[in-house]
Amino acid sequence: MGPLALLPLQGQAQSEEMTISHEPLPMHSYRMSRRGLSHALSALSRGAAVIALAFTTTLLTGAVTPASAQGPPGYYLVGAKGNVYNFGSAVSKGSEAGKTLPAPIVGMATTDGGYYLVGAKGNVYNFGERWHGSAAGKTLPAPIVGIEVRSCADGYYLAGAKGNVYNFGDDPLEGSEAGKTLPAPIVGISG
Repeated sequence: MGPLALLPLQGQAQSEEMTISHEPLPMHSYRMSRRGLSHALSALSRGAAVIALAFTTTLLTGAVTPASAQGPPGYYLVGAKGNVYNFGSAVSKGSEAGKTLPAPIVGMATTDGGYYLVGAKGNVYNFGERWHGSAAGKTLPAPIVGIEVRSCADGYYLAGAKGNVYNFGDDPLEGSEAGKTLPAPIVGISG
């Protein structure tokens, strides 16, 4: 499986930051430092099947999620087989590398204390944070495509490709696009 999150890339230098657009989703753009981009592209060039990035200082949308609203620079890459790569001051809390997974990892959500990984079948893996449940073993209308943690509550959301949203923990369900005709599959969730 090849890189899924940030390719093909288009960039334009803006002082010390670069804006990157994901071609199939022209409305979504991602901002990261040139150094961060260099690390991400280096991992991709080595054949990493990267499906999500998480950063510690910049609020981002789409397949990229914030690792922390505060703190020093750092970020994570997560691979489809559960490998987690940490850069800068981002602290590794573990991974699912080397384990047999029921489905590829499709998303990562970070908190001040750790992070969560989610698989396409709804399995949630927690590292440094409390587990609140998962959609594993349930009949899902479409694969899970992402996970989101909100700082205002104790829990997380999973998003499905057909617009279904599943809440776990104290996070209230605020709606979804389930059952609606969508022009294209949902590819992520961000709050």
